[in-house]
Amino acid sequence: MSQAVASVPSSGTFEPHMPQPLFIVLQNLAKEYHFQLVTDPLLMQTQQVLVPAQGATMELRLSALLGPFGLSYELIDSTLVVYRETLDLPEETVVDREETDGIAEVVVSGQALTPDNSDNLGYGGERYMGGADASINFREIRSQGVTDLASAFELISGVKMEQDRYAVIRGLRGRYQSVRLNGAVMPSLEPSSQRVPMDIFPVEILSHVDLYKSALADAPGNASAGVVNIETRRIPKENTFTLVAGTAYMSGTTGDEVLLGYTSERDWLGSLDSQRKLPAAIATGAHYGNLDDWPEAEREAAGESIPTNYALTKGTAGVDGLLNLSGVYHWQAGDHHWGLSASLGYHNSWRQVSQQSQVMSRRNIVSDNDELKEVYLASEISTHRRLDNQINANALVALGYSWRDTHHVGANYLLLRQSSIYSEQIKTRESASSSLYNAPGRLRSLHNWIGKQIWLGQLYGSHLIESGVPWDIRWHLTSASSRYLRPYDVDFQYLRADPSSSYRFDTSSKGFHVGWERMQEQSFGSGFSAVREWSLVALSGDIKLGYELLNSLQDGYLLEYVFFPKGSINSSWEMLESNDPAEILTPENIIGKPGTDGFLLNDPIRINVNPPELNGNFYWAKRRNRAHYLLANSYWNEHWQFLLGVRREREAIKADFWDYAPEAWVPLLDEGHNLYSAALSYIPSESHNLRFGYSETVVWPSVNELMPKRYEDVDLRIEVTGNPYLQVALAENWDLRWAYNNWERNIGINILGFYKNIDNAIEGVFFDPVLSADTTFNVYSYTNTPAAELYGGELEVDYSRILDGTHKFAVDASYSKMYSEVEIPESLGSQSEKRPLQGQPDYLMSLQLQYHHLASDQRLSFRYKRSGRELFIVSDTVDVPHVYRDTSANLSLSYTWRFMPNIYGTFSVDNLLKGEQRYVQAGQIFMDYTEGRKFQLRFSADF
Repeated sequence: MSQAVASVPSSGTFEPHMPQPLFIVLQNLAKEYHFQLVTDPLLMQTQQVLVPAQGATMELRLSALLGPFGLSYELIDSTLVVYRETLDLPEETVVDREETDGIAEVVVSGQALTPDNSDNLGYGGERYMGGADASINFREIRSQGVTDLASAFELISGVKMEQDRYAVIRGLRGRYQSVRLNGAVMPSLEPSSQRVPMDIFPVEILSHVDLYKSALADAPGNASAGVVNIETRRIPKENTFTLVAGTAYMSGTTGDEVLLGYTSERDWLGSLDSQRKLPAAIATGAHYGNLDDWPEAEREAAGESIPTNYALTKGTAGVDGLLNLSGVYHWQAGDHHWGLSASLGYHNSWRQVSQQSQVMSRRNIVSDNDELKEVYLASEISTHRRLDNQINANALVALGYSWRDTHHVGANYLLLRQSSIYSEQIKTRESASSSLYNAPGRLRSLHNWIGKQIWLGQLYGSHLIESGVPWDIRWHLTSASSRYLRPYDVDFQYLRADPSSSYRFDTSSKGFHVGWERMQEQSFGSGFSAVREWSLVALSGDIKLGYELLNSLQDGYLLEYVFFPKGSINSSWEMLESNDPAEILTPENIIGKPGTDGFLLNDPIRINVNPPELNGNFYWAKRRNRAHYLLANSYWNEHWQFLLGVRREREAIKADFWDYAPEAWVPLLDEGHNLYSAALSYIPSESHNLRFGYSETVVWPSVNELMPKRYEDVDLRIEVTGNPYLQVALAENWDLRWAYNNWERNIGINILGFYKNIDNAIEGVFFDPVLSADTTFNVYSYTNTPAAELYGGELEVDYSRILDGTHKFAVDASYSKMYSEVEIPESLGSQSEKRPLQGQPDYLMSLQLQYHHLASDQRLSFRYKRSGRELFIVSDTVDVPHVYRDTSANLSLSYTWRFMPNIYGTFSVDNLLKGEQRYVQAGQIFMDYTEGRKFQLRFSADF
């Protein structure tokens, strides 16, 4: 389906007594009621009509417009479909209700004070001024086999997905983005960053998602890369019930032998098993602080209480499954409308990955003149065998009430749950010199269960007050809570001296590791906005003012333990050769203090935390964000639009770490900034739109990036810690856009240029905490870069054509070229050359080819996407090389056919090319991996 973005003034800017093209009037009418217009412009290319008077319902206005020309319409979810009933097709054929012969979607910039969605209840979301740069039509997306929001984002120009779940917009990662769910701020889902995993949102609960790459004063202040506005399903005025079911097969995974850690009968539900929970002895003893301060009996009891399900076992990967049930019930009494919408979904998926990696270290080697020379080289090479079993469950209940199509109130209740069963085995050969891998080998085994959950409850309203000058008022009250659990995280390894030796349990501090981690966040947010129309001689427009407030409290713990050998336990070689650590770390071998042979529970080695007040296993942090804004929107005839706004936003964060008991709060951030924005649009004709914009944004460091919690990112084999001295980054953003749409030829072209200047840009970097020889270099934190520049351009082309009234062909293509330069601190010496900004790819390109056989309603789609090389991990240590990522192309296809009028089947294949994902450091492989092809079959039925 081709997508066209038309920037035309809203209907309030037209003279009502002057005839206008029917197609343009329909565009504006759809915008007034927040619908996406689906129609063929050729059906109405010569018709001229008068703009229908406001005050009548949408149904009456549409009937008055379309009736004289023999056209009909349907309202389907958030889509307005206009078509001619007497199509030259077989009698039993009905044109797809989601798409007719022409334009799939029209997004109109500008805003009018009109009744809010008279044919859908419960919208109530925020409408950002300036117009969306991209909108995802989920009725079309569902027909292509896409099951989650992350996969849908792959189709947007200038966007790529990291780890198949995190959106990167124009090379800028999560900290530069603002993600809103029904107008509310998303709580943190991970203890390490503020990124929002898009794969947690199933498409079945979504109405639409808009991406605003250019932020104005009414958008969140941290939207340097853009605003992602996610809206869950509305309540249409029709009763429906939908069933979606499917399965998938992944080559190299489904039905194959895999390595599994501890599993339980409840894992398929995505709920925590009691065997993984934090033992009571550890939960009590952890508040004693340092393990050396624990009483002997408690220390021994804590070590013996740790579960003993350590070993990886061979198993069989299951088959992917998908099920979703959703329904809508609506009723009406006079001017009163009520609606109820509910959805319940479940998705189980498996993935096995083969991977290789290397770790760089500092070494002292003898040079030609017999002097020691410090170099950096690969100290070890590893092969990985990893399995992920991910389970997603979701539930949505939405209630809506509307009176006279001018007042809407509603409530949303949303539960999203994601759990992952992870297991991995890593075989490593350590390097004794710069070229030979003949030092001791290592066999490392890891497994854990991770649970993430979001609960969101929201009350909202939108009201059109028409006395005198009309006001459009919107408000919301949102309570949200999130939870992250990583219980019973097991990591152990065995060593052997050479390939002919047997493996023995490693009794060093790296030999066995077990941890329990929990994070939860409670947040309450509110928002209010009011828009009022104004007019002055030849000028007209509206003024928008608003206020937003967010308070959140995050708390949790990270408890990690190892066992140290004491006495002569190391001499028990036969015991140490057992392939199950449970037979080594038995209660009989666990002691409470040094003095006898055995294993002593201990804390792992940690870096010193500065300031010392932020040291401890337990923590909590408070965040408060307040913003108010004013944005003026003005029109001068139908050709010019000008927006000017200012936003005042303030952020405050404080935290506390402790062991024994909570202590005094430590301020981490407390700043406020004025952010100015402006945009100018020129619309010389119906086909052309030129827009120039400027905005100031602020990059607030997240709670997780400021707090010095330390943990390991197993995927990248690096240890990560926060930086409490991070500073706020400020950005200036310039955008230029030209849009061309030729409705007669069904072609749309968008050309975008952008420039960003960021002071104190935040990046994730390698740093060396020891600065000594023979140290593995794999510690990762966050720092401020003095300045960064980012600029580039995007080209989007959409074209469609219908042959013989039956065959529709569509092409959607995009190409983005990006450049960036970062100012390097002089302290880095020889590294003080120019380099790109972290995460910035050379280019992004995508191509989608679609065929739709209208008579039989069969569809075939090919999607291709590729990105260029990017700087993935930055080094701020002299002579230590950066890590770059080279990604491969992704090609997928989908085929959809109709069994019955309301039953469809979709077959799709993803990762057809099975490309290799490669990370390179100093010309050597830092990490690379491949995945199998995924074959998916899905059926949907609407009743």
